[in-house]
Amino acid sequence: MIPLVFKVCSRRLVLGCSIFIALTELVMVFQSHDTRKAPLSDFEFQNGDLVFIRGKTWRSFFVTFAEVKANDFSHVGIIRIADGTPYVIHAAPERETVKIESIDIFLSPANADHVGLYRLANRPHLAERAAGEAWRYFKEKVPFDHQFDISDEKKLYCTELVWLAYKHVGVNLDEMDGNFLRDVPIYGKVLLPTRLSESRLLTRICGFRY
Repeated sequence: MIPLVFKVCSRRLVLGCSIFIALTELVMVFQSHDTRKAPLSDFEFQNGDLVFIRGKTWRSFFVTFAEVKANDFSHVGIIRIADGTPYVIHAAPERETVKIESIDIFLSPANADHVGLYRLANRPHLAERAAGEAWRYFKEKVPFDHQFDISDEKKLYCTELVWLAYKHVGVNLDEMDGNFLRDVPIYGKVLLPTRLSESRLLTRICGFRY
């Protein structure tokens, strides 16, 4: 009897998750036609700025579910300016390697509904070097870390990328060495975006919601 009940519950759980994912993707199809311009499109970004967002995919939902605060972020990227144009370097599961895209695409209403811009305080030369590290990850096509193992530098997830880029230039955004890590079921200790945004070494520049 117990195995049968477990089997029925498991099927219902899978069905519920499938429906949730399908509805989320359907909403994203409609949102992809949103042509509103991101409020930060004309902002004067600096190399090394960190752009935190709360995304709209089902993966974003699960990331924010792991947090406990109201204004959680689910993703983060680092700014690199090329020929006067700001780009965002980030690691996302939809792309198997570190990717780069324009700030307008990264902050489009189809991809985000909550945005926060943060900057390393008083050390722009180190932020510049961190952006260079992130660019190196992109050029080397570092793969996405599906295991979310922060001890494995050969693969990177979003917060791991920006944390490691800064750490390699002498700035540990997680000053307490592990204080920002949160236990996540299945994956163990993971560095989540909201925790990283709370680093005392970062200054919040601005933010907005759609």
